[in-house]
Amino acid sequence: NIAIASAFLKHHPEITRFLDEVARILSPGGLFFALDPRPFVVSIGMIFGRFNPKTNPSLWTKRSIVDALAKERIPLRVEAYYRYWVAPTRSIYDTGVERLIPGFIASHIALHQCLVLRRA
Repeated sequence: NIAIASAFLKHHPEITRFLDEVARILSPGGLFFALDPRPFVVSIGMIFGRFNPKTNPSLWTKRSIVDALAKERIPLRVEAYYRYWVAPTRSIYDTGVERLIPGFIASHIALHQCLVLRRA
C-alpha cells in the first residue's frame, strides 16, 4: 500500500508522531511519499510573508527525518530522495516554468523535495 503527504509535513508540529502513525497503517513493504518545499524555501517564505512559523512549524530535511526514525525506532527506512524544481502538479507544469531551467541546474537549486520511505 501507499501513503502520500503532499505539502503537509511542514504544517505538522510533531513529525515523529505523524511518521509513527504512517508506519502503523502501512503494511510491511508499503511506501510513504512526503513532498514539501525544501527548508530554505520555507525559510525564505517566512521572511517574505509567504509562510507563517505558527502554521509551518516543521523545516524537515532528509537528515532530520532519518534521525527521527532512528531515535524513535520507527520502522520506516529511506527508499529514495529527490529534489525537484517545481511541485509536480498539472497547474505548475502547464506554466512551463520547469522548462526554463536545465535539469542539472534544477537538481541543485530545486525548490521542492520528495522523500520516499518504506515500511520495514
